[in-house]
Amino acid sequence: MRKDLLHELRSFFALFMMVGAPLLIAGLLYFAFGGLSQGGARSLAPTRVVVADLDKGYPAMGAHLGAQLVRHLQSAEILDVSVAPDGPAARAAVDGRRADVAVIVPEDFSAAFFGAEPGPPRELTLYHDPTLTLGPSVVRAVTAGFLDSADGARIAVEVAAAQAAEQGRSIDGATAKRIAESSIRETGDVRDTVEIRQPGTGQRSPNEFAGMMRAIMVAMMVFFVFYTGANAAQSLVREREDGTLARLSTTPASTVTVLVGKTLAIGLTILVQVAVLLGVSAALFGISWGEPVRMLVAFAGMLLAATGFGIMLVSFCRNSQQVGPVLGAGLTITGMLGGLFTNFVPGVPAGLQAASLAMPQGWAAHLWTLALAGAGAGELAMPALVLAGMGVGFFFIGTAVLRRRLA
Repeated sequence: MRKDLLHELRSFFALFMMVGAPLLIAGLLYFAFGGLSQGGARSLAPTRVVVADLDKGYPAMGAHLGAQLVRHLQSAEILDVSVAPDGPAARAAVDGRRADVAVIVPEDFSAAFFGAEPGPPRELTLYHDPTLTLGPSVVRAVTAGFLDSADGARIAVEVAAAQAAEQGRSIDGATAKRIAESSIRETGDVRDTVEIRQPGTGQRSPNEFAGMMRAIMVAMMVFFVFYTGANAAQSLVREREDGTLARLSTTPASTVTVLVGKTLAIGLTILVQVAVLLGVSAALFGISWGEPVRMLVAFAGMLLAATGFGIMLVSFCRNSQQVGPVLGAGLTITGMLGGLFTNFVPGVPAGLQAASLAMPQGWAAHLWTLALAGAGAGELAMPALVLAGMGVGFFFIGTAVLRRRLA
């Protein structure tokens, strides 16, 4: 047991596969999807907008929609707004790539909204770099929302004037201005106009992201723990080829003693591996692994299954040349069927999750999921017993094959 344990812990390749590989894969996924735990808008560079406000206002009401539009654009965190003295200067800023979008407000913008006589079309000019798509779309949405609120303000003033006329009264410019400003203030919030999300995903809260990372780490841990169990068990094949097992048969130690010693070495190797993975992943990714008692139950079930499964896989190898293909194919196929590469992805069909329980890896991941969710002793008992039964069954199959070959 001591010899095999030291052999595994002194192997750089074994240590990388035990600890380095699962942490590396989980780390790559952490950095790839880490932005999902942040607000989507904060990850976008602000769109540079330059505004040329030529609006002369509407003196009868004291209204100046152009100035209100500038303040409306400046209130959007996703826009970086500056002011140009006139339309040519605003266009020149876009042509010189000092701005992404230019917004040009016409001289009679306010009068067209609130004038007694119908005025010219209420049009804003948006001038932008043709290679851009997202920034101009955001500015267009924000300005369209402001125009809608301005239309609402005009209608509110007209309704108030009509109601006053029915009572034989009229409203003055100051009253009309207050009604218009109130309407625009109530309906012109940029946050209601545009919402930025990560393409095709939506935003994720930090808790959702932490849960996803924990599920990924569980899947990687289970896969590489089963790999460690099989890799450590290949010492049986290696020693048989080297002749050391034959020499052991001449000592008082029985075949059962040799197999038990090697099995204990596999179990201790997995213990070291899991302890390091849990501690390092908690420090690197901020993963909370829950209560120690539940973790111990999940670890014990996984340990028994991985140890027995590794011994059984290695027992099918007649020489060291067969170890690589058997372990590679066997662990990859059973890991895929066990759902280790899909169960942490949201929206996986329930049928696939149920089918994963045909493999010991699927049961191990299921037991860890229950333990981390705070399941009670009754819920943990069944998958733990299934894993223990699988591990014992695999162990007896593997040792039966090996004893025949060692005889």
